[in-house]
Amino acid sequence: MLDELLDGFAGAYDDVGYFLVAVWIGPPLVIWAIASRADRLMRRFVAQFEEMFPGRPIIAGQAAEVTSDDRDGKVVKLRSGWLRTSAVIVLPDRLEVWGEDAEAADIVLDRSWLEVTREGIWIRYLGGDDFPAGLWLTDGDISVVVIPYGRSARRARRALARALRDLGETPEDHLGAA
Repeated sequence: MLDELLDGFAGAYDDVGYFLVAVWIGPPLVIWAIASRADRLMRRFVAQFEEMFPGRPIIAGQAAEVTSDDRDGKVVKLRSGWLRTSAVIVLPDRLEVWGEDAEAADIVLDRSWLEVTREGIWIRYLGGDDFPAGLWLTDGDISVVVIPYGRSARRARRALARALRDLGETPEDHLGAA
């Protein structure tokens, strides 16, 4: 009788062990798989523009055309546009914003009048870290909000600093408080 009792306990313990492994390993594995797929898709997206514009800086991420009504102090409300996967191509005389399925640039900004401002678009990353990751780009006529792609807060900060350098800005001027 003692053997039967111990066998039942051991079987129940195995079930609990499998359950705990599934709970502790399963969700992080799924999150990792989704994030890895997002990285691969973004790299593939950028690669097509690297072929079209060899050697030119490319800011990959999310972008939307916005109006001055969207800007409320230092916070962008995005009433007029929706963020979508985009690539901002930095050319000597202009910035071209290309969407995922675009045959040509969706938006073109004149670099001679370009103004770059860091915006209060707060992004929350896995692990609870968040920070204002948006850039407001305007040439006086057209304004675009860009959030450079980064899977984690640390990568997003690096992407933001690189985007600022690509735009001819000094990252320390914009990221001093980050």
